[in-house]
Amino acid sequence: LAEMRVRYSKLLVIRVDLGYYSTYSPGKHLQGLPISLKEAQLHRNRLLTYLRRGPLSDHLAGYIWRLEFGVEKGHHYHLAVFLNGQAVAKDIVIADIIGAYWKREATGGQGMYYSCNKSKEAYARCGIGMVSRGEDEKWNHVEEAISYLTKQDFYLRFRPGPRVRTFGAGGPY
Repeated sequence: LAEMRVRYSKLLVIRVDLGYYSTYSPGKHLQGLPISLKEAQLHRNRLLTYLRRGPLSDHLAGYIWRLEFGVEKGHHYHLAVFLNGQAVAKDIVIADIIGAYWKREATGGQGMYYSCNKSKEAYARCGIGMVSRGEDEKWNHVEEAISYLTKQDFYLRFRPGPRVRTFGAGGPY
């Protein structure tokens, strides 16, 4: 984050949660669709390729993703995308573009998403949306928001294997 703050005078921070539709059976709880880990990884890779090569790629400053698993949600991702704020605005629209790509293209219609940017007022210390280089307090909030993605996970309910990544970061290539 520090490098992006130096490089970009404004940064547009997008936070989207990416998952799959759940099923409900009477007498049972919600259960995530039976999406395998390999399928979830394929879907993630499709989305990351879209970020690096799609219509937002010229403005991409970086991204961070995290894989989690829960009984009700199944496999799901938390994603933060950082864009050059001098070139793009309208974080809610862009979050919906990313989410719609996940929903329709990356997952073939099996996916769903939640845009954190649509609910910025719900955060007392909002670390998403447009952030200018000189806004120290807002940068602290961005770091707090991103720390959620990098936290040690005490709740990961599956053992993905020794060579499976549950966290990643990147930028334009």
